[in-house]
Amino acid sequence: MARIGEFVATDNGYKGQVRTMEMRFDVQLVRIADAKAEGPHYQAVSANGADIGAAWDRKSQSGGEPYLRVNLDDPSMPRKIQANLVNEAEGKMGLMWQRPNRQVSRDREDALENEASR
Repeated sequence: MARIGEFVATDNGYKGQVRTMEMRFDVQLVRIADAKAEGPHYQAVSANGADIGAAWDRKSQSGGEPYLRVNLDDPSMPRKIQANLVNEAEGKMGLMWQRPNRQVSRDREDALENEASR
């Protein structure tokens, strides 16, 4: 997994920056006050106030450690970012990304195309 961002907790969520070879932008994850159990639990907002995604509270299967599943997307981005925001030392959180499995991605695309053609 690659670390593509660093965040810190705020009164109503988290704030931080995403950094890749091609992009660098500030993000706030603002807790949704009346979020349903299945979420999303946070709204992702850019520095200029644009809604660029969402995040969900999750727990790891091996140990129950809390983390956030983060989805970021915007027309200016080449593709959406799906990553996990995990606790690190000294109150910082790292945004961890891993390239999706190509076969899984193709299977999802095929399923979406089949659904859209119905």
